[in-house]
Amino acid sequence: MTTALVLGGGGIVGVAWQLGLFDGLRTHGVDPGRADLVLGTSAGSMAGALLLLGRTEILDRLESATAVLGGGDVTALLDAMAAGGDIGRLAIDAATMPEDAYVALVADLVGAQWPDRFRCAGIDVVTGELLVWQRDSGVPVASAVAASCAVPLMLPVVTVGGRRCMDGGMRDPLNAGLATGHDHVVAVSCFPVTAAPPAMRAQQRAVERSLIDLRAAGVHVEVIEPDREFLAVSDNGGALMDQARLRAAHRAGLRLGARSTPTLA
Repeated sequence: MTTALVLGGGGIVGVAWQLGLFDGLRTHGVDPGRADLVLGTSAGSMAGALLLLGRTEILDRLESATAVLGGGDVTALLDAMAAGGDIGRLAIDAATMPEDAYVALVADLVGAQWPDRFRCAGIDVVTGELLVWQRDSGVPVASAVAASCAVPLMLPVVTVGGRRCMDGGMRDPLNAGLATGHDHVVAVSCFPVTAAPPAMRAQQRAVERSLIDLRAAGVHVEVIEPDREFLAVSDNGGALMDQARLRAAHRAGLRLGARSTPTLA
């Protein structure tokens, strides 16, 4: 019997929330790092890599690193998504910080050995293809995670293995279907699975289809969704790039992790 931990996108605030969730689970006897597969998309790729590398106590450094991003307004991206624009082309043309400076912000992963059992997802900005990187992909884990987290219009496109890549959650913030083949899937979503802003309805439907397909295949699926506390902290998803909310998000995750222990144990 194998278990996959699927960690979804949710900006820097989502990273802090997921790290808090891990701490809450571990405090009550459930170690999420024991999963046979840890699959991360966007924020989930950062949280998953840090989990398996044993580097989850990083809030101070996360605050310092993300301060240079100056927060972030997702309005332009949501407007582009609602208009059906070519997000890949917009990502390439956007005026953002330099790629190397952005990758350097992932300091806890630079030079790290690729964690066993870890995979993360990104999207090729030219072809739109979903890419999944793992240890034998031959690319640095820092570059792969940075690409998976590269929110279009806010963060630069990242070159991974010769391909220009962006946030892996632009079509599906969870990519839970990539966990097919495992008996149990624990999916952590930074957004309510059954509700989304109008611009993200297509992504919401993709998440729902993947979860339905997994269950239809006989997979036992448990989903951890935001509770009222995290929805308030994240302003219902509108403030997921606000570094001033990291500690409140971590506390919310810690409490939710403790409450989720009976189910996940």
